[in-house]
Amino acid sequence: MVSIILRRLHEDQLLVSARGAITMHEDIKQIRDTFGSVIGKYAELQLDFSGVTRIDTAATETLVLIRSEALIKGTKIKLVGLSSRITLLLFVKIITTYGPPHILRSARS
Repeated sequence: MVSIILRRLHEDQLLVSARGAITMHEDIKQIRDTFGSVIGKYAELQLDFSGVTRIDTAATETLVLIRSEALIKGTKIKLVGLSSRITLLLFVKIITTYGPPHILRSARS
């Protein structure tokens, strides 16, 4: 099960930290609902994956869809703290679908 923590970094920047596994329908729905409630309200959302222990393909597809929705609503998504395996998986999926992502090594406050 995933837990999500929201932390405002600046007036227009929010850090969304995910902890645990993102593999079940309930986890994916929680991620989707959390982002749905903040996309468009901030210029930038950082998704911190440093605490994610496991992620499945349905979750990666959800993240790609969230990124697309954010771009439409004028919100930049930055992926933070990804393992090299998740980085590669998301990079290939995003590049082949939408173009280059913004990926950072650690969260910036």
